[in-house]
Amino acid sequence: MLLLFISLGTTGYWIGVNLEPMVMNTNTKDVENHLDSIHNGLESSKWKTFSSSELNKYFGCKQLFKTPRPIITEKNWMYFRDLYNKHAAFRYDKDVSYKFTNETYVSPVKTVLTKDKGRGLIASRDIQKGELIFTGTNNTIVFETGHAWRSFLWYLYHASVPDYPEGFACDIKSWSWVQESLPNGKGGPVIVVDIDESSLLNQPSRNNGEVANIQCGKGENCGVNYYAKMDIKKGDEILCRYSGCSEATWDDFGL
Repeated sequence: MLLLFISLGTTGYWIGVNLEPMVMNTNTKDVENHLDSIHNGLESSKWKTFSSSELNKYFGCKQLFKTPRPIITEKNWMYFRDLYNKHAAFRYDKDVSYKFTNETYVSPVKTVLTKDKGRGLIASRDIQKGELIFTGTNNTIVFETGHAWRSFLWYLYHASVPDYPEGFACDIKSWSWVQESLPNGKGGPVIVVDIDESSLLNQPSRNNGEVANIQCGKGENCGVNYYAKMDIKKGDEILCRYSGCSEATWDDFGL
């Protein structure tokens, strides 16, 4: 399979073109029809009713995360975003899953492998207190129903991903969070995931005496903006308490 990726400078826009058929057909309807098996003790035919924990079991995420996960390259991210576009193109209920915006934002961060947390982010330059670190972009995917999110994970699990080990469905699952509402006027709660480096944001380790140096929102409203709580030196790890952004629960989505 040969993929052509065209990057338009540093704006964040990208185009992924598949020049050959994928090794396996990842047409959503075809994927959903591969239902005549039992995997990790679960019947594939019942995937549309799987809870979050059952998806975890079916995909084998617990075992997968026992080994270090690889650094994700920009080429990988571009291909992952292209998978979402392919998936969305086959869905008839496009209103229940969408990109938060068409806007882009270049965050002052760099992906690294940390000593004790695996993948993580560090400041790519000195950052001042109050500076915007992350915001909702065209890489921020929103799901208004539990099944829309479940369908995307199911699609990813059966997709062929070149130059990346198995487990991207588990990655996306672990990076997703539930939010009470979004500042785009569409209400909530919703399930959100960023298909870019911001998903590699870690929590501070209490064992190491670390503290969160960024936070979601200013004041009571979280939204999609993350700001520096203090001055951050170039090379310092970017850390945030996850509890500051996830307000609703998976139960709200039947998951």
